[in-house]
Amino acid sequence: MSGHGRRVPPQIQHRAQRMFRELVRAAESQELSYLEVCRRSGLSLYAVSKVMRGAASDLQLDTYLALAGALGQFRYDNRASRMSLSELTAVRVQEWCERLHIARSRSGMSQREVAGKAGVTQAQVSQWERGLTMPRVCSYLMVAEVVGLRV
Repeated sequence: MSGHGRRVPPQIQHRAQRMFRELVRAAESQELSYLEVCRRSGLSLYAVSKVMRGAASDLQLDTYLALAGALGQFRYDNRASRMSLSELTAVRVQEWCERLHIARSRSGMSQREVAGKAGVTQAQVSQWERGLTMPRVCSYLMVAEVVGLRV
């Protein structure tokens, strides 16, 4: 479900599940234990085990980004090689917030229009653009689709 109680479209659910499966494959290919993924990502064993067992239907975006970073799923540049994982995750989150604002502005839609089409509230879109809160992955995918943001 999203902010207005609307059901998440199946294609969005499938995209989110595919993103999570990619994380699981990355951990498996590196033969990492749940505890090692926790250590690398700074996340709880509960959050990591939900993802690894395929039970995480919709984590917060920053949790997903922390896992992706811990499993080497980011393309690194020179700046990133000097950052801790938590700093890199924060940068990725901030970049997403900026990209969302720019894409929405370019689309000519108001926050209210984006919210209505994505099934979230205008306040949520505003908070995400300002980096005050993070969306769940499915909400992120729905908003990205509405404003034409590549994921």
